[in-house]
Amino acid sequence: PLYTEALTKVAYAEQAVAMSEEMAANAKQALEQIINQRIAERKARKKAFWGELLGMVSGIVGLLGTILSFTPLAPLGIALTAASAGINAIWAAVNGDWAGAIFGAVMAGVNALTAGAGTVFTNISQQTVQTLKVLQSVASGAFNGFRSIQSGDSIMGFLQILGSVASGVVGGLQGAMGAATTTAQKMMVQVFNSLKTIPQAIYGGIKAIENGELLGGIQNLFNAAVGLGKNFAGVFNDVAAEAFEYLGKFGNTAFAIGNAIKEGGMTSWLSSIDNVLNLWSDDIKAVIDGTWELPKFLGIFNRDSESACRTAASP
Repeated sequence: PLYTEALTKVAYAEQAVAMSEEMAANAKQALEQIINQRIAERKARKKAFWGELLGMVSGIVGLLGTILSFTPLAPLGIALTAASAGINAIWAAVNGDWAGAIFGAVMAGVNALTAGAGTVFTNISQQTVQTLKVLQSVASGAFNGFRSIQSGDSIMGFLQILGSVASGVVGGLQGAMGAATTTAQKMMVQVFNSLKTIPQAIYGGIKAIENGELLGGIQNLFNAAVGLGKNFAGVFNDVAAEAFEYLGKFGNTAFAIGNAIKEGGMTSWLSSIDNVLNLWSDDIKAVIDGTWELPKFLGIFNRDSESACRTAASP
C-alpha cells in the first residue's frame, strides 16, 4: 500500500508539472499574441497618423496651387499642384502600391506639362497638348479599369476601359473631322463623348446608394443626367449646353460643401474647397482678367424680362 501510494503521488506530481508547463506555454503564447497585436495596432495608428498628416499637407499644397494658378504666380501654382500629386504618389508607395505610385507620378508630370503649356512651356503647341490630354484620359481609364477588375468589380472595370476607348475615339474623331459641322457628325462625337464617363457615373451612383452612401450616389446620378443634357443639348443649342454646364457647377458646389459637412475634418474641407475652385476656375480666371461675361442663358431671361416690361409699359 505504501508503495502504491508513493507511485500515485509521483504520478500526480508529474501530472501537475506537465499541467504547469502546458499552462506556462499557453500563457507565454497568449502574452506573445497580445504583444504582437499591440505592436500591430501601434504601427496602424502610426501609419494612420502619417496618412492623415500627408493628406492634410497634400490638400494644403494642392489648394495653394489652385489659388496661385489664378494669379501671375501661375507657374508656382502648377509646381505646387504637381507636388500635391507627388505626395499622394509617395503615400501609395508607402502602402506598397507601386503601380499606383508610378502611375500617379507620371500623371502628375503630364498634368503639370499640359497645365503649363502656353505659360511656362511656351514651345508646346496646342495640338500636342490636346494629344497628351487624350492619351492621359485613355491611360487613366485603362489603369482604373484593370484596378477595378482586380478588386472584383468587373462591371465597373469594363465601363472604365470602355470610357478609355471612347476617349481615344473622341480624340480621333475631333482630329479627323476638325470642327464637326453637321448634326450627324456632332451627334456621333457626343455619343462617344457620353460613353467616356456617364455609364461609370450611373453604375457608381447605383452602387453607392446600395451601400448606403446616399449623397455620393445622388451626386453621381446628377452628374450623369447633367452630362447627358450638356452633351446632346450642345448638338442643337449652345445656350442650352451652357445652362447644363452651370447647373452642373452649382450642383457639384452644393455636393462638395455637403460632403465636407458630412465628413468633417480639415482634410475633407481642404479637398472640397479645392474641388469648388477647380469647378469655377474658368469663371474665376475670366473675372480676374476682366473678360467675364454674363452666361448666355441668363441673358435670354434678361431679354425676356425687358421685353415683358416694355410690353407692360406700352399703352
